[in-house]
This record gives sequence, C-alpha cells and structure tokens, in this order.
Amino acid sequence: MAKESGRKYELKTKKQLIAELEVLYKRIATLEKPGDVSEWSEEVLLQRELATCAAIEEMPDGVMLVDAGGKVLYINKACEKLLGYKADELIGKSSLSLPTYRSWTEQEKARNALKEVMAKGSTGYIDMGAITKSGKEIPITFTAFVIKDSKGNPKNLVAIMRDITERKQAEDALKEREENFRALIDNSLDISVITNADQTIRYVNPSVERILGYKPEELIGKNAFDFLSPDDLENITRNFDAFANYPGQPVSIDVRFRHKDGSWRVLEGIANNLVDDPTVCGVVISARDITERKRAEEERIEHAAALARAEELQLSRQRMVTIQESVRRDIAQQLHGSVQNRLIILLHRLTELERTAPTEELTNELGDLRQKLVELLESQVRSISHRLYPSILRRGLVAALQSLGDQFETAMAVEMELDDNLIQRERANPQLILEQVRLAAYRIAEEALTNAVKHAKASKVTIRLELSSEEWLRLTMRNDGQGFDIESMSSGQGILMMQDYAEVAGGNCIVRSAPEEGTEVTAMLPLAGPGAEPPERTLPLE
Repeated sequence: MAKESGRKYELKTKKQLIAELEVLYKRIATLEKPGDVSEWSEEVLLQRELATCAAIEEMPDGVMLVDAGGKVLYINKACEKLLGYKADELIGKSSLSLPTYRSWTEQEKARNALKEVMAKGSTGYIDMGAITKSGKEIPITFTAFVIKDSKGNPKNLVAIMRDITERKQAEDALKEREENFRALIDNSLDISVITNADQTIRYVNPSVERILGYKPEELIGKNAFDFLSPDDLENITRNFDAFANYPGQPVSIDVRFRHKDGSWRVLEGIANNLVDDPTVCGVVISARDITERKRAEEERIEHAAALARAEELQLSRQRMVTIQESVRRDIAQQLHGSVQNRLIILLHRLTELERTAPTEELTNELGDLRQKLVELLESQVRSISHRLYPSILRRGLVAALQSLGDQFETAMAVEMELDDNLIQRERANPQLILEQVRLAAYRIAEEALTNAVKHAKASKVTIRLELSSEEWLRLTMRNDGQGFDIESMSSGQGILMMQDYAEVAGGNCIVRSAPEEGTEVTAMLPLAGPGAEPPERTLPLE
C-alpha cells in the first residue's frame, strides 16, 4: 500500500507538472494544432500530458520541480540516478534542506539561486558540490527557471542539473598541467619569452633576473629589439621578417642582449611563430646564456691560432737552421775541396819556381810568398772550413768535443767529463750517434763556449757528456762566469739558436743562469734523431 501510495503521489505530481508547464503545452499545441487551448478535448490533453511526461522522464539531465517555497514536487529518472535517491525520498521535502548538500556554503549557494530565479525568472549556470546517497561527492552544474501561473505570477521552479565530474576532471587536469608548465617555465634555467607580433614583450619568466639582471616587470611591455646589439639588429630584423611568413616553424637565433649592468650577453635560442595559434597569439622564444661558452670558443680559436703561428715559426726556425747548415756544408766543401786544392797547386808551383829561380833575391821573394800562402791555407782556409762544418765530427761526437775544448784552452780552462760507456760504444761505432745529432750537440757546445769567453768572462767551463738512457744523450755546459738575468735574455739569438739546433735534432735545450752565479746549458738529444721517445726525465730538476 505504501508503495502504491507513493506511485499515486508521483503520478499526481506529474499531473501537477503538466499543469505547471503550461507555456510548454502552448508551444506544442501551436506547432501541432492552432486554436484555443480551452477547446482541447480531454483526450488531446491526455496525449499532451503523456508526451511531455515521457520526454521529461527520458531527459539525460536531471530535472527537479519545486514550488515557490522550495518544496520538491517532482524529480525525473536522471535526477534519481544522479543523486542516488528515489523520488519518494525527496518529494515533499524542502529543496534547501536535502541531504545532498556538501556543506553549508553549497546550501547557501542554492538559497541564493532560489532568490535569483524568483526575482529574475531564471539563473545562469551554477556549479556546486553534491553528496549522493552512497556518500560520493560529485560536482554538478544547474540552471533554473520560473513557471508562471495564468496571471503571470511565479508559481513553480524547474531546476535542470548535470553531473560535470568528467568536465571537472578535465579542468583539474588542465589546471594541473598549466601549473606544472608554469612551474617548469618559471624555474627553468633558460629564459622563456612571449612577444606580440610587433616584438612587444608580453611574458618573461623569472630566470631573466638571474641571467640578465632585469625583473620580469621591467621588461614586460617593452620592445625586445630595443635591448639587442645594434650590430645584430639588422640581421635579426631581416630574419624575423622572413620568420613571420612561416608560422609554426621554429628557427634558431643568436643575439647579443644588453644586460642591466650595460654589458652584452650572448643568447642562443629557438623562436617559434605562434601568432596564428589562438591559445598563444604570439612569438615564443626560449634562450640560454652562452656568453662564457662563446668566450671560451674564441679563446680556444685564438689559442689554436697562436699555437699554429708558434708551430709555423718553430718550423720556420728549424728550416732556417737546416738551410744554414746546408749552405755552410756546401761552402766548407768548396773551401776544403776546390779552393784548398787550387791553393795547394799554387803552393807546389811556387815551390818549383822558388827552386828554379835564377837569382837569390827572386828565390827569397818566392819563398816569402810561399810561406804566406801556407799560413793562409792553415790559419784561414782550413780554420774557416772547419768552423763552417767541423769535419772531425766524422770521427764521432766525443772526438769533436775534445777538439772543440782544445780550441778554447787558451782563453779559459776547459774540463771534460765524458761517459766511459759512451766513449767505448762510439769508438766501436763512430756512427752510433746520428750525424744530425752530433752536429746539433757540437753547435750547442760551440755557442756555449763562445758565450762563456765573450760575455760571461768565465775562467772555467765544464763539458759533461753522458748517456741519459739507452737512446738519449745529455750534454751539459757549465761555466763560472758572471751570469745574467734569464728572463730578460730568454729571447736572445744565442739561446734561440741553441734551442733551434736541439729541436731540429728532436730534442730540447734549457739555459739556466743568474747574475753572479754562472750559466748552465743542458741539452737532451736522441741518439737516433727526431721521433725518438724521450726518457721520463729529460732534464734535471731545478
């Protein structure tokens, strides 16, 4: 009986709804059968009632009918499904005291909506939270309108509601993505900028202060091009004009941007023209500061160029040494060969003329001339030839250095410290040391001895020659002269010449000196010439 009573009440409510939706009936009647509603038969009215009832019942949105006081008169199936309550659980109750309100705030929102619809005749869409019978919280949106009586006075209200869970989830997901994106952009190490089509800055992330010194608000509203280097402006303007014709295609940019302190920072970035994208309507630029990288690249380029110049200079010096020695050898060979031979022939001819001279006076003159020629040959031609190319090197480096020391014995004391092992090995094989290495060692020793006599005013020089390893020679020249400031003399011709000879042979040479402390020249030379692997310690430590 109770269930039957509920259905009768529900049917009665539907009849009341049909009566209250008089405006809707009139519209349907106007479309189907013009005429006075008062003339409709009971059968026609019943058909209209059933059609309207079926339409409302099958609506996908929830429908709730309340009277002017807010009492629930009717809910459709969609409303039952939405809230989880059967019709008889809500009908007859005040709409403002239903258990579906999530909070007092939501209840107050419904009360204000009721006042609004009574005053204006309808409401806009109102979002609020509702609690279903199962206790689940759902977001809904609803709108309401007034049904008036025949005199035009508000009588009942219809509220149409919809579950907007999916929409809310989509909105929340979008909001979360936006927040994540904003957090990502705001905390990015790079600068992110959005400009209008005319390059007016619309947005810039906080990273700009760390990189360029400006607070975001100091740049927003300014033209980005006003901060670019004049040297870059023409090129970037031309590129942006072309860039505007290809929306959606990212392009790379390198510009110099003025820092707040007045300096220029080099920025590398990507610009994307999204002016036609309704969600952006601007140009999006992401840029990073590459000033230090650019400076390092320039320094590397300059360093590489300097190394190349130094290497070329060294090669040039080595070529000069090689050519110089080649010329010296050619001249020495000519002096020692053709010139000396001709002088010897002349000497023999003078000897014959002296022996067959008809007079004693002529014999004496020829004898005097012959003696001068002998002195010229011995003291000049052979000496010059030897200095141009010491032929004694063919006998080995040890013999050559001993001969060189003998030449300077008259100017200062020369002490020789020679490696016995080296002496034995070179005596067994005079070609043990490559000719180029022998020549380099001889020239270095010759220059060191000459400087000791001419500049250092030394009284003693020690020449030490030893095997530093199986494949390397160490030549040390130490004098007790007045010494000099090595910093001021490091580019002197004599020092450079010794270093050149050592490097041409594949080794190195170091000169150490100090005022009043004498001078030491140390050369490390490979027995086999350039290309040999140096020993772990090529030179003595300081």
